Amino acid sequence: MLFDLHKSQRFFLCYTPTAPCIILRSKHFFEQSIFKNVYFIPGVQLEMYPILACVYEIQSQNRPEKYVSISSDSQVALKALKAVRTTSPLVHQCQKMLNDISIQHAVGLFWVPGHAGIWGSEITDGLVRGGTALRFLGPKPALGVSRRNLQMRLGRWLVNQHGPQWQDFGDNQRQAHEFISGPSLGTRAKFMAFNRTQSRAVTGLLTGHNTLRRHLHLLGLLDSPLCRKCGVGEETSAHILCECEALASLRHAYLGSFFLEPEDNRSLGLGATWSYSKAVELP
Repeated sequence: MLFDLHKSQRFFLCYTPTAPCIILRSKHFFEQSIFKNVYFIPGVQLEMYPILACVYEIQSQNRPEKYVSISSDSQVALKALKAVRTTSPLVHQCQKMLNDISIQHAVGLFWVPGHAGIWGSEITDGLVRGGTALRFLGPKPALGVSRRNLQMRLGRWLVNQHGPQWQDFGDNQRQAHEFISGPSLGTRAKFMAFNRTQSRAVTGLLTGHNTLRRHLHLLGLLDSPLCRKCGVGEETSAHILCECEALASLRHAYLGSFFLEPEDNRSLGLGATWSYSKAVELP
């Protein structure tokens, strides 16, 4: 970021790159500083911070100039400031501070193309290149991290932690291992979109914790474990999903094949499994 006092002594001109550094320049003083190691901050936050720092310097020094022009090569940051509504606390803070200094100054925000030979922009770009070699001292992160970024990283961490545990189940959850390949963020998102009836039916069919006849027979609640559809094999999830001849037409219509292997269900979407379960009319 570069401030330059115009020859008329009536306005400040400020250039901001997409990484924060500051040069304060006037007829009587010259000062520069660089905000180090904030380059890992994603998206609009990194591009907004130089503008916020510029406004803060003008406000803290109580500059007497009537006109303030802030030039940035980030269209994303300028459009974010122009928006009527925002969910970003950083953008909201920058808008508020711009309004505050507008009481005493006529403030203008302008876009300038980057790396186009513009004097102020080229100087700030040079400062940024030098700033990347400096080491950050202090607690990290230097700027706030977005909630979406935290959610994404937390989701990935959960999957990484869940994967080894899924493999260590051994003989436990045998049927679930046959039908489910392992933890998946995409599958979780689809499952979370189900209502209670859908999630209950799909979970029961894939894990074996359901009201199919073999399960009820093992609990001593039914005398026969035979399938109510074909009357031949034991009524299990594997039988319903893969083998039952009475359900072959429905299986082909909803799952794409007349007969399946248990491993084939791993590539099927949860939506297809739910539609098939609904068509079969399982209890």
